[in-house]
Amino acid sequence: MSGFSFSPVKKEQIVSVPGWFVWCGSMVRTPDGRCHMFVSMWEEKWGFEYGWATHSKVGYAVADEPDGKYEFRGIIFEGSGKENGWDRDSVHNPYVFYDDGRFWLYYSGNCGDGNYSVHTSNQRVGLASAVDPMGEWTRSDEPLFGGRPGMFDESGTTNPSVCRRPDGRLIMIYKCWSDLPPHDGKVRIAAAFADHPAGPWERMDAPIFDVPGEMFAAEDPYVYSQGGKIYCLLKDMGNFYIHDIFRSMIRFVSDDGIDWKPAEPMFFRSRVMDFEGEGKKLLYRMERPFLYIEDDKPRVFFTAILPERTAPFSCNVHMNIEWKE
Repeated sequence: MSGFSFSPVKKEQIVSVPGWFVWCGSMVRTPDGRCHMFVSMWEEKWGFEYGWATHSKVGYAVADEPDGKYEFRGIIFEGSGKENGWDRDSVHNPYVFYDDGRFWLYYSGNCGDGNYSVHTSNQRVGLASAVDPMGEWTRSDEPLFGGRPGMFDESGTTNPSVCRRPDGRLIMIYKCWSDLPPHDGKVRIAAAFADHPAGPWERMDAPIFDVPGEMFAAEDPYVYSQGGKIYCLLKDMGNFYIHDIFRSMIRFVSDDGIDWKPAEPMFFRSRVMDFEGEGKKLLYRMERPFLYIEDDKPRVFFTAILPERTAPFSCNVHMNIEWKE
């Protein structure tokens, strides 16, 4: 059966920071050949399950090659700290898009009172930009877009992922939910379109991915363009799409980003990961997929992992990827 083949993860392909949980991960290679990686991170003292919602920041690392060793440079973006700022407390899900000499950083921001459910209910997609990731970031005082009353994305918008369609327009795919918090309200995956990274973004009136009768079927969309088509990776939250593999990653394909169908094959990969010198392991969590595309082909796969339920750390790993017939 055709599908993707993944090389074993080398030790130098693990991005971690002592004392911090590292999550998410997106990367862009600039014309000078430098590879720029953005991750979310929060101190271990806040705990893995809930700390991201209240204390997440954006970290930055660089490498000479997409599949090489990334050198951590520091935290380059965090909550605004403004008294009434919509993203005052936590910034998460960083997704970088490079265009016309500028880094465009899409993210999920929130504010709250320290209560997990309050912070997660206040999540919105935001945007910041900079010429130099280590320099000054320009951020908006308002979310890129807020909730729409009475609609499927009323209560929260998160997990932004952006690429350019074959026709030149931009597509963003994001996770959202209705008028109840996550795990209580209906979680769906939706799309928006724009002509410029800063927008304005035109959102669709209906979600693009939804499983009837299921409250939380998928999350962590990653959108990319290849061969004149648009693809989207998703994390199956159970066995909703691939019935014999629990919490796998799956693929969909579209001509325009509006109408989608399962890709061939739909299955992308399982949570079983091969580590060089250690063998294969079933990971407790594998989320936030990202692909480095070169010459119109996926070359490197990035993902965030929590090895075990009680693991004292989390990290981002990357590995070479190849299509096999």
